[in-house]
This record gives sequence, structure tokens and C-alpha cells, in this order.
Amino acid sequence: MTAQIDQEPERWSGFKSGSTALVALIVGSRLFVANVGDSRGVMCDFEGRTVPLSFDHKPNLASERARIIANGGDVSYVHGAWRVNGHLALSRALGDGPDEKRLGVLIADPDILTFELGRHRPRFLVLATDGLWDVLSNEDVVAFLTPRRLREEYFGAKSLAYYAYLRGSEDNITVVVVDLRSKQWASSVKCGNGDCGPSSRSPTSSGRGSTRGGGKKSTPRNSIKK
Repeated sequence: MTAQIDQEPERWSGFKSGSTALVALIVGSRLFVANVGDSRGVMCDFEGRTVPLSFDHKPNLASERARIIANGGDVSYVHGAWRVNGHLALSRALGDGPDEKRLGVLIADPDILTFELGRHRPRFLVLATDGLWDVLSNEDVVAFLTPRRLREEYFGAKSLAYYAYLRGSEDNITVVVVDLRSKQWASSVKCGNGDCGPSSRSPTSSGRGSTRGGGKKSTPRNSIKK
């Protein structure tokens, strides 16, 4: 494939493609979630409550819209969605729109949230593309994954994807369910010193920024402006 691209530079120079990214990493009793784009993660805690793990990078989000416009981009409502420069329905991505990337309108910097698992004692995590979230809310997804569903193959992920399809999703649907019910979590920090309190930009169930929640945002070094 690489050789073919090298031999036909003109053919591939205008090729536009891209992806979102959603990564969850557990280190000890801490969960780190990095997100670029509009894939989304949620957690079901020990009381069955829904805890958002990320927020969607959409062009109409106030902070994203301000950055896009400041860099010369445009945000408009086209074909049923808010879009960057009339075609991209998300404000951050890997790949996509080379012109927008060059101008800083579309960026690939992740938002990283940290969660103290000793506090949340999660039953399971769900990581999925926007094809799931287009037709189901965070709460819908957590409610769907009953103990019976979690005993299925893939911990109910296949049934959940099919349910989204039946609900009319027209986008790609990729779902990963991580079963954590058998895990024991020891608290690695003492709450009260700010380490596991609300973050300055925690996600809400709608994917928008909020001052409430159990996540703490970290800023990647390469996104710090000097």
C-alpha cells in the first residue's frame, strides 16, 4: 500500500479520510480517558449511576466554536448537523480536512480525564462511536446493559450495537464493553485535597462541558501554549 502511494502521489494527494479516537487506560486504581472527536465513553458505577467519561468535540460547543472562528473557520448548520466549513460534523479528529488542519481550524489534541476508581467502583465501561450515541443517551446505554446482558458474549456489546441499528442509527456502530464487576479498587488518593473532586471541565451526559462530575482534566504537553 505504501509503495503504491509513493508511485502515485498525484492520485493520493487529495485523499481525505480520518477517524476519531477514544482510549481508556487503567493504571492501578486510576482510569485515564483520552478523547479526540465524537466517540464517547460512559461508566456505570457501583450504584448503577451513569458517569460520563468524555465529552463530544462538536463544532457548536462554545469553546470549540470560538477556537474555530478565531482561526478563520466557519460553523454552520448544514444537512441536519453543525459543521466546520460546511462539511465536517466534528471539531477534532485524526486526519480529515487537510486544509482545516493546516489552519488550526481542525485539531487532533485530545482531552484527557482522570477518574479515581476507588471512589466510583465501576461495574462496567462502554466505549462507542457516534453511531450508538446518535440514537441512545448515556443513560439508555447503561440501562440496557442489565446483569443478564453482561453475561452474553462480548458482555452485551453485540446486542447493544444491534439495538442502536434497530433504533434507526445510520452511522457506523462500534461498541466495546469492559466488565469490571469482579475488580476490587483501593483508593490511591485522599479525597478532599482536590485530587478526586470535580474537574474544571468534566463531561455531562449530553457530551457538553460542565463543572460537575468525577473526572479531572489533564492537558497534554503539546497543547500547552507558551
